[in-house]
Amino acid sequence: MIKEIHINHILFKFCILILLCMLIPSFYSEARTPSQKKYYNIGIYLNCSFDEHELAFGMVERLGFKAFTFLPASYAFSTGVVLESEQSASLSIGASLGYYTNSISSTKVYRGRTGYYDPNGYRKYFSNINNVLIDINISALNFSPYISYKAFNDLDVKAGFAFSAFTNVNYSVKALLASSTNPNETPGVINGINEEQKLKNPYVFVSFFLGLSHDFPLDGEKTIIFTPSLEYKIGINNFENSMNWKINSLLASLVLKYKI
Repeated sequence: MIKEIHINHILFKFCILILLCMLIPSFYSEARTPSQKKYYNIGIYLNCSFDEHELAFGMVERLGFKAFTFLPASYAFSTGVVLESEQSASLSIGASLGYYTNSISSTKVYRGRTGYYDPNGYRKYFSNINNVLIDINISALNFSPYISYKAFNDLDVKAGFAFSAFTNVNYSVKALLASSTNPNETPGVINGINEEQKLKNPYVFVSFFLGLSHDFPLDGEKTIIFTPSLEYKIGINNFENSMNWKINSLLASLVLKYKI
């Protein structure tokens, strides 16, 4: 646990360093150019994310395993509103607020063994194969403040933090015996694990994201803007500590904004 906290602390400081490296050049440029009128953009977004969930279930000790880590991946969707403030020709700050939902079904195969003593008192083992099935349903409210900096012509570099307050987290995990050398065990039966739970007080999950986007004006006055973006999010903390549950995501977003 101490090692995990240390790694997360280093990652957090690294994320802050990236944000500062992006802000310093823009402030220097701002000091050398005349002040410009600030504009605000308001809009809506829709994104699809490829999520990888990392979960460590200590409960599998009942099957003879110390622990195991699931890495189920799935597609998730979110939608919401976005508000931006153009601080200069190259720098913008903004935030988005939206709703996220995801459903996962995954299976992992594990080989195990159970010990027994033969009539002569010798320790022997039956081998078995288990299918561990997991189903997860998640919904959350996401708040994501960010900065955007025009680094390469019209290509924006975007960085920020995402705060996810989960409104619903249901999961079930069970182990089914696939095969066994023990003649007294029947394939297909529940083998040690059959749990279903709704997390009552899930944590607020924090992640850092970095991405690229490009603005495409849809009218001559450049007041209606279409912005596709690609981002990668790295989970910083666990939103369920007993399972060391983290989420990393690759997001593709479509944003329609109106300049006011």
